[in-house]
Amino acid sequence: MSESKPAESHKPSADGPCQEHVTIRPEQPADVDAIARVTEAAFRNHPISRQTEHFIVREMRRTGRRGIS
Repeated sequence: MSESKPAESHKPSADGPCQEHVTIRPEQPADVDAIARVTEAAFRNHPISRQTEHFIVREMRRTGRRGIS
């Protein structure tokens, strides 16, 4: 398993496209289902998707080949 980086926070400037506060942190076990749902929704209407992306993310997690999800 790769070493976790400390959480980072970023708040875009007032003239930036996003006014939300974003926190980047290591994935927690409670995040798994939400990540799957977001991944499914993101690719649901993509013209070349076979709607298997959430399975790919699951396998990356299972085999320790994680990045940002």
